[in-house]
Amino acid sequence: ATATHVRIGEPFYMPILLGMLVWAGLFLRDDRLRALLPLRS
Repeated sequence: ATATHVRIGEPFYMPILLGMLVWAGLFLRDDRLRALLPLRS
C-alpha cells in the first residue's frame, strides 16, 4: 500500500501511520501479543 501511494505521488507516511495505529491497537487488546514483547520487567 505504501509503494502505491508513493507511486501516485501521495505522501507515504499516512499508510505507515495507519499500520502503526492498527498494530498498537492489537498490542493493547491481545494478551498473546503483549506476552511476546513485554514492555515492563
